[in-house]
Amino acid sequence: MEAQVCLLFISIFFLKNDNPPLTELAELNPYRQTMPEAYLEALQQKELKFKNKKNDSFEVKKFITFFIDNNFQRELIVLIAQPKKEELSNDFKIEVYPSEKKRLPQNRKGYQFNLVNNAKIYNHAGVEYGAFKFVVPLIDMDSLSVTQVHRNKKLKPWQTTLANPFPKLTITKNKTTVSGQRKIPNIYRPFMNSLLRKAEITFIDHDYKIINDSLFEIKKTKEKFIKDASATIVTVKNTSRFWRAINNHEDNLIDLCIYQGPSVNKAKSLFQQYIENNIDFNAVFDVDKLAHFVSILNLFTDECSNEKLLFIFNEETNRLEPFFHYDACVGKTSKYVDRMPTQDPEFIQNAGSRLKAYANLDLKLELQEDESLINHIKLINSYYPDNIFNLDFLKVNQLKIKKNLEQSIAIKAELISMSDDRMTLSIENYSYYPVEIVGLNHERKKEIISLNPRRQILNGDRDTITIDLPRSFENLFVSKKKKVTGFLVHKHMSELFITYRTFGSDEFQYQSIIPFQEKEMITKDIFRTKEAINDHKEIVVNEINKTISFKKDSVTIASALIIPQNYKFLLRPGAQVNLVKGGKIISYAQIEFRGTKQNPIKIYSEDKKGEGLIVLSAKTKSTLNFVTFDGLTNPKHGAWNVTGAVSFYESPVQLSNVTITNNHCEDALNIIRTNFTMNQCTISDTQSDAFDGDFVNGEIINCTFRNLGNDAIDVSGSDITIKNVMVYNAGDKGLSAGEDSKMTIRNTKIFDSEIAVAGKDLSVVHIRNISIKNTKLAFTAFQKKPEFGPSSITVIDLELEDVETKYLIENTSRLMVEGKKIETSQNVKDRMYGVEFGVSSSETRNGSQQ
Repeated sequence: MEAQVCLLFISIFFLKNDNPPLTELAELNPYRQTMPEAYLEALQQKELKFKNKKNDSFEVKKFITFFIDNNFQRELIVLIAQPKKEELSNDFKIEVYPSEKKRLPQNRKGYQFNLVNNAKIYNHAGVEYGAFKFVVPLIDMDSLSVTQVHRNKKLKPWQTTLANPFPKLTITKNKTTVSGQRKIPNIYRPFMNSLLRKAEITFIDHDYKIINDSLFEIKKTKEKFIKDASATIVTVKNTSRFWRAINNHEDNLIDLCIYQGPSVNKAKSLFQQYIENNIDFNAVFDVDKLAHFVSILNLFTDECSNEKLLFIFNEETNRLEPFFHYDACVGKTSKYVDRMPTQDPEFIQNAGSRLKAYANLDLKLELQEDESLINHIKLINSYYPDNIFNLDFLKVNQLKIKKNLEQSIAIKAELISMSDDRMTLSIENYSYYPVEIVGLNHERKKEIISLNPRRQILNGDRDTITIDLPRSFENLFVSKKKKVTGFLVHKHMSELFITYRTFGSDEFQYQSIIPFQEKEMITKDIFRTKEAINDHKEIVVNEINKTISFKKDSVTIASALIIPQNYKFLLRPGAQVNLVKGGKIISYAQIEFRGTKQNPIKIYSEDKKGEGLIVLSAKTKSTLNFVTFDGLTNPKHGAWNVTGAVSFYESPVQLSNVTITNNHCEDALNIIRTNFTMNQCTISDTQSDAFDGDFVNGEIINCTFRNLGNDAIDVSGSDITIKNVMVYNAGDKGLSAGEDSKMTIRNTKIFDSEIAVAGKDLSVVHIRNISIKNTKLAFTAFQKKPEFGPSSITVIDLELEDVETKYLIENTSRLMVEGKKIETSQNVKDRMYGVEFGVSSSETRNGSQQ
């Protein structure tokens, strides 16, 4: 049955004439989703604009309400046109006035619900809409009212009442003679039973009985079912212990179950033979039905202690099959997908396939094709209006199953050692399923080598794999600058990917290789030597205050200084730290370098061989005030290295009046997977990028970037605000947003640079008040990586002077300047990176190491 769209009432609040234009309210993001077809069908029945008689102009209607009736579910949709930020989190009060009054609570005229979800944003006809959805009870109703709930009580709320919103329902009530346990019905149970029945999984069915005008679910007890069906049931006492015993063939397996029915000895015999390794897993259990069962549970339930595991013995196949009886957790949103109970390869393969099938099942179609199932939902809802069937709950569980099956990072691959002809890796499986290691690829595209045989790693396990490299391996890596081939770990490891697939999936996935082992202790690995801190006589450790500092204000460090976690590393005003001969600071703890304007802290390298600072996984925010980093390179040791002279990895930081200058490595400052703020900072005379942020959230305010080999600010997967920033002489891009970043720019100047602003790979850049002078290219937006998409830049208040090329926008991307869309071009990427605009990263990065 096709969904019916009922446009029953359109309620209008008008946008005032003095409201700012659309770009002021919410700059239209061209990559918002278009509205669902059902919404569009409703909207097509009404004009979305009205004529304002005062100024004879057309304006957008502010509020629109309509219903979507899927027969098994009714949705109330409230749309807000051109929503302000605070309107996207509006709450609404829904009041339903039923036709049947006798089941209402005493002194109540209707049922009240609260809509507290945030709006979902859609684009339609050049207008941005915030859409609120609420599933209303599937009952006969006289009217329904919707009231906007303002947090500011001084504002007048929008309100509308819809009279006779739906046609009368037809509900079939069958008489039952069944006796047994009674309970309040679960509205999701009929749908779950339908899928269990299709999978031929046994369960105790139920019927309904009306007692004192209340509806109850009636079903047989387990004991009555065993007697009537002559069934043999195995009830597991402790599920986790049971599966552990199965996986380990433990002798106590038989004692972990309760046995009832005529074939108890046959069921026990199966377990005994399995313990003695005389039969396999698939001879004990019906693997396919167990895979169905696990998948259906993940779709309908959340893991909880109330659920019990039961099996029924099949006399024909002489195997145990899942038996569903307890349903305390049916209808709960799953927080995560349950781990597979066993690592049996046949079961895992079946479970993966079944999970994928249920995750992609058209639930709406399944419901619409079963009139009796819809009648069950209507019947339950008519007696329990609060017990609403919401298909979105199941869709959320489907999405979680999909994400679990298609984990973006299912394995972690770490380099142990590397030689000319072989590579040894440590690979850990993070997923819920076994993974199959297929081979090694170059940049996900070119296969370097395929493993024969392929290696299987069970979930939670780690394995060491050695890959023999072909003779052609070195030829894949070319230095454009020196025009020679050869693999450099610090430079080229990011181009290598392990190819693997998860059991149950036919899709190959790719995982980059970490050029060091994060946790394993490696011989002579100074990055993990716990005693490293004791090798420095200049260090003072205060165990009472848990602080580490230097005895003197002027120290020289010629080896690695490792600061352990759970301490605080302090530098006093005026401290001078000279890093020489590969000296470096690696801190797993919060750092506080608090200089003053009169007595700044200086960390420098007299011999230009000092390897800088990295803070790793510090839980507490670090603070740096009036600190200068001068003449440093990136920390490295063997195959281990980072790209920044100063780096913060998963370690929040606040930088104020910090200067980084004369670095000779890929990044002056690199911040990864954390929050940060930068205020009154200066980065100058860099070999390559000044600031590189990966998956960060932060602000860069009142900062200056000068004389840069590559980019001033380069971010990926980040949300960043840039205010009052000056960029002078950037060798490549002044501001660069990539890989689905959000960049907000205010009051910024970019002078004497190659490219001013670049948006790449699904990034959205909003700019207000920017001055660009003496620059080769002002704005570019394009798709760089195939796994992403186009980019969008919006600019208001632009000043251009002595700009050779104003705009270079790829045809799928977008640039809006002062509300006007700029013309686009083709093959923009092919003109970048030193071909026509900008510079090649390989020309500046790691230049001192090639």
